[in-house]
Amino acid sequence: MTESPPRSRLLWADITRAVSAFGVIFTHVTMIIVNYWDKKPLVRGDEVWWTTSVFYAFLARSALGLFFMISGYLLLPIATDTFSFLKKRLWKLLVPLAFWGAFYLLWQGEYPQDTVKAIKYVLSSLLEGKVEFHLWFLYTFIGIYLFVPILSIFIRHGKESDVWYYVAVWFLLGPIFGFLYWASGNFISLTQFGYFSGFIGFFLLGYLLGRIELDRKWILAIWILLPLWAAAETYGMYRETKIEKFIADQWFDTLTIHVAPYTALMFIALKGLGQRVQSRLSADSRVPAIWEALSRASLGIILIHVAVLEIMYQGIGGFHLAPYDFHPALSVPIISIISYVVCFGLVYLIQRIPLLKYTVGT
Repeated sequence: MTESPPRSRLLWADITRAVSAFGVIFTHVTMIIVNYWDKKPLVRGDEVWWTTSVFYAFLARSALGLFFMISGYLLLPIATDTFSFLKKRLWKLLVPLAFWGAFYLLWQGEYPQDTVKAIKYVLSSLLEGKVEFHLWFLYTFIGIYLFVPILSIFIRHGKESDVWYYVAVWFLLGPIFGFLYWASGNFISLTQFGYFSGFIGFFLLGYLLGRIELDRKWILAIWILLPLWAAAETYGMYRETKIEKFIADQWFDTLTIHVAPYTALMFIALKGLGQRVQSRLSADSRVPAIWEALSRASLGIILIHVAVLEIMYQGIGGFHLAPYDFHPALSVPIISIISYVVCFGLVYLIQRIPLLKYTVGT
């Protein structure tokens, strides 16, 4: 398989990254109510509130998987030597991880009062990964970036069928075997093959699916299928909570048979949509520039959104906005949009401040 020529800026790729960042916020907003599944009464609402939030959660659950997929498409195979690639890419992860990891530790106030002990606490927490819950993906990306030069050799000198083989084994040992364990309780030891686990499969899948062109009718069919898929998952989860009185991780884990195929279809659908939008734009349209700005801010938006949501929920000057303040059919999208706009504004400003701009991956 030969190396692909350098790619020009792709509108569909920018749209996918921006949608991914918004989806992360959207998912976290929905989970405020979803996690109250066994509470009576359900905050201020009822089962309709909860079911609505679950449906929204399934609609957006592909968010982080999309982020890995579009990164795989844009980066593979790398066009530089290993050292240059790692120097550039790891810098864009290590600085944000150090800054935002420390920020959230200090934000939560769980640190020693002594300065020296506080510094040691922050450093040890960063090394051990004991930071704010949503920063886990930075550690995962660091691990993948270290492996990308090897993946590039694999892609350059292998056949496309070889890459599909890897993805197929990854899907078998991960999502499918995970589902069998969830359904039967029987653990399959093949899942211990670590080199076929994790988000590398999404990385390679993004590279593969990004090269595929589908007819318009197939793209439309996928867009129709996606909400139906989310509705079916919602019904299944509702049934489980009624019968088993329990919610399994399988429903929302990104690396499951429920979410992984959905993520792949969402990737294809967004690519098709983006290409169609681009084909209809005039040469002087500002739309690509807007999506590019949103795309470049995506990492920063994901990093900062937890603090923004917490401030919104707690309120300022007696005013607050939370998903349970009114029906989630409206509260979830409204809060998600507002927080996304606020996060983008903050990241846009940070990107224009020397030194500080590196904390959002610029």
